[in-house]
Amino acid sequence: MVNKKIIDSLKVLNIPVVYMEINKKKDKYVIFSIYNEKDSMFCNDTNLAEKYYITLNYWFNNPSDIGIYKEIKRLMKENGFIYDSGTDLRKDGDYFGKSMDFIYEELL
Repeated sequence: MVNKKIIDSLKVLNIPVVYMEINKKKDKYVIFSIYNEKDSMFCNDTNLAEKYYITLNYWFNNPSDIGIYKEIKRLMKENGFIYDSGTDLRKDGDYFGKSMDFIYEELL
């Protein structure tokens, strides 16, 4: 499943990586969600794969941790995700944020 692949891909960072929400905020963490999912790679009217459009939001409260987003991007690409785009997020309390969109196609 794509959720497990995302979590496993970022495990080496030793920061929380969670789906949709976090219960207890840490000094840095990643929240991800899937904003589009569709069948792909059709043959004889049967889809052979599914394509996922994923948003990862990296939150951190120490400005010097901003560079970790480049590690996140590198690790995701190394694990078969395609980087689509990224943007800064509006500051939330003491937290700064970086949003990154990825595409992943999974064979069935």
